[in-house]
Amino acid sequence: MSLHTVFKTLSDLVTGMFKLLMPSIFIISAALDIIHQSGWVHRDISCGNVYWLHDPAEGLSRGILGDFEYAKRCADGMEHEKRTGTSEFMAYEAAIRAFDHSNITTALCSDGTLPVIAAFAHNPLHDLESVWWLLVYILFHRDDKAQVASNPEVRNRNAHTLFKTGPMNPIRKQFMKNPAHIDLRNTGVASSFEPVVRATQRLALQLLLGYGEAEKKYTKIDQEKCLIHGQFLPWFTDERMLEAIKNIQLAPVVRASVDVISSGKRKADENDVLDKRKPKRSKDLSDTPLRLI
Repeated sequence: MSLHTVFKTLSDLVTGMFKLLMPSIFIISAALDIIHQSGWVHRDISCGNVYWLHDPAEGLSRGILGDFEYAKRCADGMEHEKRTGTSEFMAYEAAIRAFDHSNITTALCSDGTLPVIAAFAHNPLHDLESVWWLLVYILFHRDDKAQVASNPEVRNRNAHTLFKTGPMNPIRKQFMKNPAHIDLRNTGVASSFEPVVRATQRLALQLLLGYGEAEKKYTKIDQEKCLIHGQFLPWFTDERMLEAIKNIQLAPVVRASVDVISSGKRKADENDVLDKRKPKRSKDLSDTPLRLI
């Protein structure tokens, strides 16, 4: 319920702090970057898999990522045959199982025909886009306790359209592909969220640039161009932004038409149909160190 903690948690998905064997000595090492550099993708970044951990013994708090049951290798030419992930946070390409940022005009063969496009597989950009959708979800499903939304009707409409109409809704694609329209007027959120809205806008731009570079070859995805963690992280860790939001406490938006997502997640079953999966956790987490953001 702290906006500052939300950003700290999400930034730790992109970069993490790990303890060495010697006491009180830490190194900074990129969490998702390690996964992606190792040739793997998580494929289910969601609010049910992201935690804020406080370890009172070490006095250390950080965001962590769990649930790797859908992780796969990014083997060149290996198609990922099933649509997986939690629908509200699924990258648009992962939902439609096709590459959507290729520039066809640069891919024409000398005879004017199109080459065969690469078989679809999840890549690191899809994980990073899911991190971005997680931030967007919080933006539209949390209120500033101290300040009302500037236009609740617009905010609620955005929440419903982006998160309740299915991951293949082209409006989701349009929302991310038009960063200039991600502003206070078009989101309807409280003016105190302006630094968050600006960060959301810049992150969308970084994703678009990354997709454009990675898919430029059309017939093959450039995996190196997918590794944009260095360009992605600064918008989660900007000191001026964190200072501006450090005292913002959050409250769930109360409206009949939108339910806050729990750890229960909609998954793709064997027939590639999104279905509701029962929550893994059967006990109350309120007294444990792991807390859903």
